[in-house]
Amino acid sequence: MEEALEGGEDSLPGDVAAAVRAKFAAGRPIEAAGLLYRASLVRLVETHRVPIDVADTESACLRRAQRQLAAPLADAFRSVTHLWQSGAYAALAVEHEQLEAAIGAYLHLEGSA
Repeated sequence: MEEALEGGEDSLPGDVAAAVRAKFAAGRPIEAAGLLYRASLVRLVETHRVPIDVADTESACLRRAQRQLAAPLADAFRSVTHLWQSGAYAALAVEHEQLEAAIGAYLHLEGSA
């Protein structure tokens, strides 16, 4: 978790959605999902002031988001988290449609959607 939060906003590409799509198009779907998850964590902390601890697991971050955010924002974070967990831990293929849905969820967290 520490790596995900290290550097905050400055560690993210200027256009997260475009960078995620580029990684996916380059055949690196897990990296794409990881970037999207990391960007979502930064949004939780810096935009929505959700107190995330560097020792928190993905599930703990999700619980914190669900306790502090309105349902639509918590649902957006859950969507991104599930994409990340499915690809990284369950070794399930990250499909284009799932990725686009998670990007939409991220944009909602960011306030762009």
